[in-house]
Amino acid sequence: MLRLACLLALSCLIATNGTAQPEALVPGLTIRSVLDTEPGTIRLTVDPTTGDLYYLKASSDIYRITPPFSEATKVLAYTSADHGLSDLTYGLTVGPDGTLYVVGNERGETLNTGIIMRGAPNGDGARIWSVVAQTEPYPLSRTSTDHVMNGIAVSPDGESLFVNSGSRTDHGEIKSNDGTFPGLREAPITSAILRIPADAENLLLPNDEEPLAQGGYIYADGVRNSFDLAFAPNGHLFAAENSGDRDDGDELNWIREGHHYGFPWRMGQNDTPQRFPGYDPDADLLVNPASTAYKNGWFYDDPTYPPPPAGVTFTDPVLNLGPA
Repeated sequence: MLRLACLLALSCLIATNGTAQPEALVPGLTIRSVLDTEPGTIRLTVDPTTGDLYYLKASSDIYRITPPFSEATKVLAYTSADHGLSDLTYGLTVGPDGTLYVVGNERGETLNTGIIMRGAPNGDGARIWSVVAQTEPYPLSRTSTDHVMNGIAVSPDGESLFVNSGSRTDHGEIKSNDGTFPGLREAPITSAILRIPADAENLLLPNDEEPLAQGGYIYADGVRNSFDLAFAPNGHLFAAENSGDRDDGDELNWIREGHHYGFPWRMGQNDTPQRFPGYDPDADLLVNPASTAYKNGWFYDDPTYPPPPAGVTFTDPVLNLGPA
């Protein structure tokens, strides 16, 4: 976990403009400024084979920082012309063999296609880029709650990729995209952690519950938007989970195969009140009238809200035991 803490501290530091001076709370851990990545930096990861740092910009550009960091300079390593992704490129990680994985989306007016690209070292300092997997086009809500595909982690053995497929709703409300998808809330491939073979080539992920389950692609379900995932030294997978516009707590989840983490029926250990008859958002003290969801009418009395899946026990998030 110390390595993860170092990366997290470094990512916070290099994304600042130099005015903040973070203080290490762990004995023996030091923090220093490396360089300014400028606004729009989304991801930071390290290549375990070289020690190089890579960071991803919202523009889809990937920069490299090469040790020693005492004289760090950034180099534009890869662009859309290399990896082929240009829209909503939100995921970046490096496997134990130095292979780079990038997650992006091709978003239209009604449908989104999530895409995972692989940049394998060719031995000459360059990379060979190929498509690991992409989703069948699936319905967008065409609102701010289209979280699409983003966070990615590689298993310690390098054999599997774990990718967050974010929700298309805030809290399970109907999002029909102006009537294009009547009555639709979540899609089969959304609000889940997907597991994909790292050596896959042009794998098509269907937007259909049965083949997704049969293929073993749904690793865990009931996550709203686990924007970041990481493996602990003991091999446990953890994910930071964003709750919605209601003031439910965000979550840190220990992600395990076959577990369901409650979304949209529960967030931050709170039952989603819209699932119960007679719900009145104006009487809900956890709904902020200034929130996007409230102002757009996404909180409402919802008698057709579906019940939780039969026979499923929700998994609690990791308990927060203190301010540190």
